[in-house]
Amino acid sequence: MSDEDGVELLALRCDVVADLDGTALRDALEYFDPDLVYVVRESSDVRVVSRLRRAFDGPVVSAGGPA
Repeated sequence: MSDEDGVELLALRCDVVADLDGTALRDALEYFDPDLVYVVRESSDVRVVSRLRRAFDGPVVSAGGPA
């Protein structure tokens, strides 16, 4: 499958991202180079989602509320 056949999705838990400083977060985003970042529902924190949106130049999707 070539790169043009789909998108790269990076799924993250808020509790993991909360432990990263700004440099580590930017490094992770640069390393994985996703097209979209998805924040999983467990341990969702709007402050962490906001940090991701500021650090990532692309869509950040956060599933809010109960499943």
